Amino acid sequence: MHVRSSRKSMSPVALAVLAALASAPAARAQEAAVATGALEEIIVTAQKREQNLQEVPVAVSVVTGDLIDRSAALNIEGITAMVPSLNFRKGGTTINSTLFLRGVGTVTTSLAAEPSVSTVLDGVVLGRMGEAFGDLVDVQRIEVLRGPQGSLFGKNASAGVVHVISNMPEPEFGASAQVEYYDGEEYKVRGILNAPINDTLSTRLTAFYGEYDGNIRNLYNGDDINGYERYGVRGIALWDPSEDVRVTFIGDYRKADDDCCGEVIGSVPAGATQAAFLSLLQGVNLRGDETREVRHNLVTATEEEAWGLSAQVDWDVGEHVLTSITAYRAWDAGEVREGDWLDQPAAYVGNGFAQLHDDGPQEAKTFSQELRLASPVGQFLEYVVGAFYYDAETDRDFLREVINCTASTLPVDATGQQPCAPGASTLTFPESSAAFGSESTNWSIFGQSTLNFTDSIRGLLGLRWTNDELSFYHDRVPSPVAGPGVRTDLSGFRGETDNDDFSGNIGVQWDVSDEIMTYAKYSRGYKGPAFNVFFNQNPTQLNPIEAETSDAF
Repeated sequence: MHVRSSRKSMSPVALAVLAALASAPAARAQEAAVATGALEEIIVTAQKREQNLQEVPVAVSVVTGDLIDRSAALNIEGITAMVPSLNFRKGGTTINSTLFLRGVGTVTTSLAAEPSVSTVLDGVVLGRMGEAFGDLVDVQRIEVLRGPQGSLFGKNASAGVVHVISNMPEPEFGASAQVEYYDGEEYKVRGILNAPINDTLSTRLTAFYGEYDGNIRNLYNGDDINGYERYGVRGIALWDPSEDVRVTFIGDYRKADDDCCGEVIGSVPAGATQAAFLSLLQGVNLRGDETREVRHNLVTATEEEAWGLSAQVDWDVGEHVLTSITAYRAWDAGEVREGDWLDQPAAYVGNGFAQLHDDGPQEAKTFSQELRLASPVGQFLEYVVGAFYYDAETDRDFLREVINCTASTLPVDATGQQPCAPGASTLTFPESSAAFGSESTNWSIFGQSTLNFTDSIRGLLGLRWTNDELSFYHDRVPSPVAGPGVRTDLSGFRGETDNDDFSGNIGVQWDVSDEIMTYAKYSRGYKGPAFNVFFNQNPTQLNPIEAETSDAF
């Protein structure tokens, strides 16, 4: 399946409308580092503390916001080429897309199965993998942590974590706007307003809009497909009511209308139906992965609407820091799929030529609460301990409509197949719908500690206890007639399961010199049980899928 061709055959044209942010302290520090030839220090929060990347005993890659902008990466899919062992599996829609780290990931897109790679936005765990594929705008950095990360990150991070971190408000006023244009009639508009209200309150507002016609020509109507229209806004307020307390409020909203991704038939059909398919694909230049034409009478599309609210409180309690993150997120994603890849409904007798069209809107809501305590640094025992609660509910309505030709009075034509036509053929209209969903509750207690045996040798120990409770339902309206891709039986399925688990890590870290750090560590990852819940679920698929564990050295 071809997704999209390169969008970067032209350099972007950036129009700076306002440029007051250039004087921000972070920008001045970066300019100073370039002027002196010094290497810029990379600060990460992979261990829930701000640390120099050189000091962190985790396999972590950092993609800075500047690098994201220069590469014109639209979303997380666009950064996979910059991060070792991070792979993106593209589905027809965002609901069916997923991430892999070190070859470990979740292929099933069942709504009762969690991803192995956890995606986090500004400290908030995203419930569904597809929710993480929004546009990357005004991002400070992305941290990609490879291997199990359960001792510090919830919910299920058995393969790793992708953490997107936004730019925070600055104490100085500034604003900027940018317009980018690419060949293929693609453009993006972005605006940033950094506005301190007073000495204790600063705000930052980011808005964006993007549009792209697409890079695949649909010969059915002459339109381009595999494009998008997206827009959104994010507001951040940073409030320092006292010297010991800092509160961060974040609200975001985005909407996307993507006519992506129409599946391209690149290879020449073979077998007894070759001539018939070549006739139906008339005009399509089959050039393998360079094919840029289709014939579809339904455009595969994703319609998304997502929003979220979060509040983070950091409170200095003596030498310790107590952090609370409360968040609520909603993600509605509609999937429209062209399942037969043709523009003629049931042109010939046989299931292979049936028209198959899908429409499957999905709603997901999540609430999470994290509470953690970080010890001071520089003592023999350094630690971060905490508790995490997560509740997610996902519901989906799915409709499949089929047009099938089972018999015809017309003679076999030059393709060797028996054509169908109104009045001369027997057409059936199988149709089935299903309503299904899941609810997941996760409790956990976690901790990560560092034992400073000497100035250069440290012991590492992390532990997490997790409790998962999962339930699902599935109600199907069966098709009145048999046909390809539909079932004729009722469902009325229900199921629930729960599981407890201990996971964690142990290791040793050695500073060989000021420039060289090495470590050895064993980590055990855990992901809770699942159910394989999908449109055509059958009675043999009711048993829970056992919890997943992974070992990394």
